[in-house]
Amino acid sequence: LMGFDEYKKRIVDVQFTESEKEVIQLFLDKLIEEPSLTEDWIRTVFQFICEQFKLGKGRVLKPIRKALTIETSGPDLHLLISILAKNRVESRLRYLSSI
Repeated sequence: LMGFDEYKKRIVDVQFTESEKEVIQLFLDKLIEEPSLTEDWIRTVFQFICEQFKLGKGRVLKPIRKALTIETSGPDLHLLISILAKNRVESRLRYLSSI
């Protein structure tokens, strides 16, 4: 995973729909409330977001993956998020929401 400086340079060129932005923001809101990230918590939150917006799993996971890695595919997202430091995930999503 690229460093934060590289991320900031590259994320500005990534396009997100309004629906994708809403998904990312809700994930960030839930993330801020949670002290630690586990695969079970991540799965539960993804399911909540799917139900909240009446979206399939792919329509939830893809924008979050894109927001965190600038990629549209890669390793299991639940595992990826659970092994990243919470502050790293949160700082990327906060930065994205600020631009």
